[in-house]
Formats: sequence, structure tokens, C-alpha cells
Amino acid sequence: MKNKMIIERRGHARIEIKNVDDFNDVVSDMFDEFLEDFRTREGLTRDWNEDDLFEEDEVQWMYTQAGMRLIDRYIKRMKKIGGKYFDEDDIELSSAKFIEP
Repeated sequence: MKNKMIIERRGHARIEIKNVDDFNDVVSDMFDEFLEDFRTREGLTRDWNEDDLFEEDEVQWMYTQAGMRLIDRYIKRMKKIGGKYFDEDDIELSSAKFIEP
């Protein structure tokens, strides 16, 4: 690791990041929290339709292009921050609320 990394989040204890796995765990939790209210915010999600790549039983809704732009920017931002300390190829954000086709 290049430098010592500490992440401070409002409402959470400070977290010392010791390796890329720690970073991935923390930013994945943050990503999950980021996606939490997308369903209630207008224009970020839409209902599934038969033209989608997923089967009807797999998903009930999809992110819109506006929602995907926000998600892409968030992922790039987290990778840029993590890239200061770790190899960017090792940084992985994941959430049960986000699957890619």
C-alpha cells in the first residue's frame, strides 16, 4: 500500500484500510447505500419489459440511462480514489442491487 488510508463516513466509525480487500468491502457497502433510494427517485429506474436482456423472473425493474450515468460516475470516482492507494484493476464494487447483463 502506498499510504495509510482512513475512510470517514457520516454516521459510521472511522475505518482504517489495510489492503485492497478492506477497500473493496467498504466501497461496496457505500455503493449499496448509494443505490438504496434509486427506486424512490423519479427517472432513475423503470419497470422490466420483454425487450430487456433479462428474463421476467430474474428482475422486476431496471436502471434508466440517467441512473446508469450516476452509477458509472460513482464507480469511476471510487476507483480513482482507490487507485491512489491500490492497483485499479484490483478494485471491485459490488451490490445485490446492481447486476450487469
